[in-house]
Amino acid sequence: MNAIIISQVKINETDLLLTALLDDDETIKIKIPGILKSKKRSTNSFYPGSVLSFVIANPTKNILIPKEHELLYSPVGDTTAYDSLVNLEALLAPLKLSYVQNSLEIYSLLFSLVKDWASFEPVNQHYMIDRFYQIIMKQLGIFHEETICCKCDKLLNNNGLFYFHHGIMCNSCRSANRLSASHGIPQQWFQLTFENYADIDLRYSISIRKTILQYIKSP
Repeated sequence: MNAIIISQVKINETDLLLTALLDDDETIKIKIPGILKSKKRSTNSFYPGSVLSFVIANPTKNILIPKEHELLYSPVGDTTAYDSLVNLEALLAPLKLSYVQNSLEIYSLLFSLVKDWASFEPVNQHYMIDRFYQIIMKQLGIFHEETICCKCDKLLNNNGLFYFHHGIMCNSCRSANRLSASHGIPQQWFQLTFENYADIDLRYSISIRKTILQYIKSP
């Protein structure tokens, strides 16, 4: 079976516990015994974002132990920039939350991103992260592309702000409802294309992702 590593944690002085997304859309736990003390094996093969092929030996309750494994693709290399690793962490963050349901669409898209991750320019990585978050939001039914204020029905000229539990609002209705502009998601963010992504402030984009993750944690 093929899997994308979502996260890894040390469960004692010798073993790693991986959370992995399978190519059949299932999420599983995989234990790698003795890897932290091994002089022949490296933990680099199990870096989050790596794509591996596993042959499973004996399942232990809900945790699988691989008999064999092969690294197919790695998102990191000897010269991978720190920013690239930070961006990779941001890409994988939604999949660590139990509210997000995996699917073949999620796996296929994630696979297409991580297998070439180290070769992407930082701005391309940020664009891909935002598009991935939009797909997660669509899956959860919280992605909105309305062009009319949810309160007054005013036609918005790409200048509305979206609020969870409310919808997209014009500035007047936002103020009337005492909602902070800094907590809203700009309407234009929902209409991202690669051509217009240069217009997005990356600091604001990072803030938007944090807002989305916070909502997913406590919908």
